[in-house]
Amino acid sequence: MRALLIANPASRKLMRGLGVEALVKKLRGPGLEVTSRVTSTPGEAGIFACGAAGEGFDTVVVAGGDGTIREAIDGLAESNVPLGIIPTGTGNVLRRHLGIPSDVEAACEVIKAARTRRFDLSRAGERHFILHAGVGHDANVVRRVPAPLKAALAELAFVGTMVSTLAKEQPWRMHVRVDDAEWEGRAWAAIVANSSSYAWKMKLVPAARTDDGVLDVAIFGACGVLAFAALHIMALFGRHLKSPHVHLFRGRTVQVEADPAAPVQMDGDLVGRTPLQCVVVPAAISLIVP
Repeated sequence: MRALLIANPASRKLMRGLGVEALVKKLRGPGLEVTSRVTSTPGEAGIFACGAAGEGFDTVVVAGGDGTIREAIDGLAESNVPLGIIPTGTGNVLRRHLGIPSDVEAACEVIKAARTRRFDLSRAGERHFILHAGVGHDANVVRRVPAPLKAALAELAFVGTMVSTLAKEQPWRMHVRVDDAEWEGRAWAAIVANSSSYAWKMKLVPAARTDDGVLDVAIFGACGVLAFAALHIMALFGRHLKSPHVHLFRGRTVQVEADPAAPVQMDGDLVGRTPLQCVVVPAAISLIVP
């Protein structure tokens, strides 16, 4: 078996002294040959992953955060090459969702066991996401959080940025279409979820599943700044869905437009601005899971 290890040197654990060669040694085992490549520019993980099958690799392993994993998924979507995850990033939301150990050595053991499972993806243009896409406020937070603060404080870095960002924002006028259903009005954010997991262990869309062939959408309608901040606290306890400001939809295709154009993030990566058009791709990726 040949595995390609794609490592993001800017990920939190690798920045703090965990070397790529050390990862290779932990990952190697009887019958498993490991080749490593280090990313240097955004999107490179996807390029490496895309070429893996053609180069004869049986497995791709990513050492990085959710953004690097999302790039690799772009390269492996709708292929039969499985993806293993060594969580070295900041939030590592997908790690929590899949139950992959946070300890690097334990994560390597999961990869060596080679148990795979197919998961849905959502495709938006040439990009894919496995967790969620966010339009509006949460994408603005991703855009504004300082990289050094993110590296130092991990998910706590997003808390202060969320508050300061909210103080400067106004709700957007959004038009959201989910299959044949439509919603239009002013909103702070629209979350297109393929997974129930979100940052800080919140489950913004608890009904979302990565293997049900549909996408779940939560729209956070316009309300006061304090009320919107309170929704985040309520989400920690799963009580935000009772709010009249939260609107839920489910379907296979989603389109979000905003006026003015709103920022868009996918799995923690800022990818541009609205309009956002995405469609679910059932069983599109094979992941190595515990």
